[in-house]
Amino acid sequence: DELTYGIEPSNYAFGDLGGVTNFDTRPSTMRKGVSLAYSNTNRSYRNRVMATYNTGLMDNGWAFMVSGSRRWAEEGIIEGTFYDAYAYYLGVEKKFNEKHTLNFTSFGAPTHRSTGSPNTQEVVDMMGIYYNGYWGWQDGEKRNERVKKTFEPINMLTHHWNINNKSKLTTTISYQFGEESSSRLDWYNAYNPSPLYYRNLPSQANNKASWLNGTASQLDWSSLYKFNQGISDGYSAFWLGSDVNKDKTYSAYTNFQTELTPNIDVVLAASYQKTKSELFRRVEDLLGGGF
Repeated sequence: DELTYGIEPSNYAFGDLGGVTNFDTRPSTMRKGVSLAYSNTNRSYRNRVMATYNTGLMDNGWAFMVSGSRRWAEEGIIEGTFYDAYAYYLGVEKKFNEKHTLNFTSFGAPTHRSTGSPNTQEVVDMMGIYYNGYWGWQDGEKRNERVKKTFEPINMLTHHWNINNKSKLTTTISYQFGEESSSRLDWYNAYNPSPLYYRNLPSQANNKASWLNGTASQLDWSSLYKFNQGISDGYSAFWLGSDVNKDKTYSAYTNFQTELTPNIDVVLAASYQKTKSELFRRVEDLLGGGF
């Protein structure tokens, strides 16, 4: 792989303020064999397991590599947060001869996690730095209103052409699809149920004792269900919705490199990208209401 910082020149892409990272995903360029790993942490997730197997380049010109991992936590260091993320990688390579190699790569990371709330100094002084106002008890379990889901896998096909010992051409086509969503409570013609709403804070509502014993400091899911079920028309005054970003991206890229002299290299590159995005709100849970 190649890593450049800032707008330093790169052999594979135009520079960017965030730098450029290029990975060679051919199994033949990576370590052959089996790799197993386990790690433990006390941050956003608690456990991680990883497994990788690479055949290396075999006598028939094929090479295969598979890798998978999972990171998870029933609850992270922030109260009421969970983390559950998987990742996979598949690499299939065929070396036809010394000049031509074809490589298919597929990878993705389906992630499902909840988040913590930003807190004012008033809340931190009462509840500490790990307090999270986004969750409340429901049926004996902690339920968080702010849940992020992401799965946007990428599939790529790359052709490597070693024209001669001084020149090479690399061409890639790729397709990425999937969606990213973030949930939150919403309501119509009703009160703001968040403990962090300024009118619900002790400085406004004079309910410090209820905050300290946990009554007013967390979401009351049962009251939201009861409110919706008590509406005669059957609609939901409270519901859980998600802001969704759904993408489809088609890309093509070609890179030609040649050595003119021992001190002069020339790089020519071209790229094309087409993205179709849909941004919308989706109802996830009517919380006991009918519509």
